[in-house]
Amino acid sequence: MPNEIRYYDTPHTFISPVRHFKANDPYYFEIDNIPVKQLEESQNFLKDQVDGIISRQNNKKDIEIDRTGFSELKPFVTGSDRKVRVKPGKYTSRINNAYSLTPLQVVEQIAGFSNTRIADGTVSDLNTYRVETNIGDTAAAALDQFQQGLLGNALNMNGLAERTFVFPFWDEDGFHLARGFAVSGTTTPGYGQFDSDFDPDDRSLYPNFVGALLKHSTPDTTRDLILIKNVFSPENPQGNQQGRVESEFIKRWRGAIRTAIVDVPNELEVTIPDFDADDFFYIDADGNREALNANQRIDLLFIYSKAVDEESTTIPRFDANGNPTTITEPTLGILKGAGIGVSRQTATNNDNADDRVSLQTLDGTPIMLAHPGDENGTSNGFTTSAGVIRGSFPAPDDLMNLAPALSEQLETNAFQLIGQSILPVAYIRVQTAAGPIADVLNEDDLIDIRPFFRTTELAYNERAGIAAATPQVSIANPVVTEANLEKVRKEVYSDLNNRIGTIESALGQTNIAVSQIAGPGNSGARPIAAGQVLGGFWGPEGALMKLAKSNIAGGLRNAQFNQIVDVVESEFGYKAGSIPYLPNWDKAEWYGKGNFTGDGVCDHINMGAGLLVEPAGPDGDHKYMPPWIGGRNNGSNSTVQEIRNERGFDRFAMFNWGPNGTPIYFGNRPAVSAPNSSIFGSQTPNLNGEALESINRRNVQVNFVRKTIKLDLNNTPWVQDYNVNVSFLNCTPLCDPTDPGNSGENQGQGRTFNRNSCQIWVEKFKDYFNICVAWAGTNHLGKTSGNMFPWNNRNTPEQFAGFTQVQPFLLGGSPFARSGVNAPFGYSVNYGSTSQREDFFSQQVIKPGLGPGNNVATPAFFNPLVPLLYPSIKFEVVGIAGDFLTASLGGNGAKMRNKNPIITCS
Repeated sequence: MPNEIRYYDTPHTFISPVRHFKANDPYYFEIDNIPVKQLEESQNFLKDQVDGIISRQNNKKDIEIDRTGFSELKPFVTGSDRKVRVKPGKYTSRINNAYSLTPLQVVEQIAGFSNTRIADGTVSDLNTYRVETNIGDTAAAALDQFQQGLLGNALNMNGLAERTFVFPFWDEDGFHLARGFAVSGTTTPGYGQFDSDFDPDDRSLYPNFVGALLKHSTPDTTRDLILIKNVFSPENPQGNQQGRVESEFIKRWRGAIRTAIVDVPNELEVTIPDFDADDFFYIDADGNREALNANQRIDLLFIYSKAVDEESTTIPRFDANGNPTTITEPTLGILKGAGIGVSRQTATNNDNADDRVSLQTLDGTPIMLAHPGDENGTSNGFTTSAGVIRGSFPAPDDLMNLAPALSEQLETNAFQLIGQSILPVAYIRVQTAAGPIADVLNEDDLIDIRPFFRTTELAYNERAGIAAATPQVSIANPVVTEANLEKVRKEVYSDLNNRIGTIESALGQTNIAVSQIAGPGNSGARPIAAGQVLGGFWGPEGALMKLAKSNIAGGLRNAQFNQIVDVVESEFGYKAGSIPYLPNWDKAEWYGKGNFTGDGVCDHINMGAGLLVEPAGPDGDHKYMPPWIGGRNNGSNSTVQEIRNERGFDRFAMFNWGPNGTPIYFGNRPAVSAPNSSIFGSQTPNLNGEALESINRRNVQVNFVRKTIKLDLNNTPWVQDYNVNVSFLNCTPLCDPTDPGNSGENQGQGRTFNRNSCQIWVEKFKDYFNICVAWAGTNHLGKTSGNMFPWNNRNTPEQFAGFTQVQPFLLGGSPFARSGVNAPFGYSVNYGSTSQREDFFSQQVIKPGLGPGNNVATPAFFNPLVPLLYPSIKFEVVGIAGDFLTASLGGNGAKMRNKNPIITCS
């Protein structure tokens, strides 16, 4: 029994009660000696016990009391159910929680790492924090509760808010007072004798002797405190506000990370979840959950700490809606020693790539990644009366201890402020249904691991971070504090800032950034960015695959195209992973305006058609805006309203690409049943004369792609302007269009023509630009139905193709080569027989007058052409400094208005 008294070994017996004489006892010495002998026996027994105590003390032997002898917080099971119970007790715990506590102070950082230079251009001091005085809003509200005494709300004070725990040090060498003061001869505890030398906020505090409340007797609602003042200035640095900064942070976080007592006044109990075979699994390559065999699960039983100096605490146990749990007394928790499985899932792209995993069940029970094979260890586990228990044991403190993120930027109820230190109590072995008495827990299933009533002092990341420091932390190599790092940072920054200021003065430009020194200064230009926009499988990169040798990637016919793409990237100088399936070009504007979904091959083709659409602008004002159909006196000072008043409904803007006489034809057309008919109905009326000419003046079509690229110029502040140089990559555009197949219909009518663009142009803005590439594709003509638009034909690339790749000349020794095998026209579509195709080729290429046998032309004479839908381009962005612009454009930007302007080169 746990409380059984153990006596020292002795041949004597303690007799109680001692025999008394009875009325009829004869007077005989043996009978008279019975009580005396019993007293002597008891005396000898007591003597042996005293001798044992003296002997143990002389031999300095400790009393050997094992874990079962401690009743406080002892875990136990009854053997009749699945409950584990913990007896009442007390323990010391680190209290990490800082969530939803009533702050006694407000802290705001106003200078430091993120505020290196302040608005007036001066260098900010070290970490500077603005806090409230006793008349600040937050501070005053807390003080009101103190003033009400017994009527005030509970604040759960613990003696930390008024204390500091650091001595003031001026620098990293350990001077505890400013260098101008003698460090010897100070009174004990010191510092008070220097009060007259410092302002109230600079008078030193003394750990456990002089603390700090909220600043009082002042009209100010706030004050600013600095860790180290006057760094890199003519004055000596001063660190006498360090204790105050610490004290204000303690008031803000209410002593988070303190130690406190946790009282468990009543017996606790929790039901251990049954063994669930689904807790052991892995995810296979196809994303399916595959079960694993396991014999047991080892759970961790622990106590969530709620200190006696707090009303409640919030623990990181989240419900199905993501809300944390608040407890008002210590509570048992279970970490389930399974429930997470590894994933071997694969994919062909990164669309759903992920590495996240839930660490809790839907009811908030913590879970972990366990390995059934851990039972096969040879020297791990615990030895119990039932034998050795091996398996995956949850780390007793580190899995559940959580340090809050104490940042003054966080609101009081930010989840990052939730922290917890648990007291590990026991491991619980949960056996499978096939195990003996699996439906109940017995003593053999419980392993007592109480850490003698004190939680771990540091969270895992804190202990591991110190242990991993290189070189190792020691008394000779202490940890660098933020204040020390800030001091060094400011010294370096201030020195560089002064040097850069000298350079700025020499260049005649202020607020120049350090990165400008790496540029051409204020005079010059250099590339600042470069890249490429690729057409992908329907662009030059797709055509390059046609050059693959038959043995590429293990065999051309069975190789996946993404494998061939990898080889194309390596051999043709593309960045690995850069060649896309669909083009890099942005989706066309019609895609978004028409609420289209999914991906079509032709979804990136923009179209402009002067025959069908003209710009109107707000209130129809575009018809009066430049470019105009003629000249205008003092046109640069005119307004839209003036021209409207003069012209009425007559346009003054250019809308045609030809003489502006007769308007476009709209007469005698059949009724239109949109959207199923063309703009001229199902049958085009006769088009000739002026009607035909008016259509041709508007029949301009531009098929193009566009890519928008934004520029981040923060690292190149010297850039005042930029150029974008663009060139085609492995392709060339076609410059004449293809007419639709039905363009010759409607006998006796005139011919309509489209004009096209096949150029690269750049739409340039201050900090972004658009690269546009146009080509001559299959046109929509005025006499055809509306079936030549990409939104109607999203996956018919040949219909809009306007680029080509002339198969390149290749040197030997690579996985690519020109096969040298060109087939006569018609092979790809099985047109005619082989002899018919060769006949057609011969008819086209034989020089007239040459007899049979004199024809030397073969298909190998020609360079193969591959039709492309999309182009690929390379671009380079060249930054231009300010003086270059001034030299080229003049100080007022008007130099190019002069005849034969002169540019001074440098």
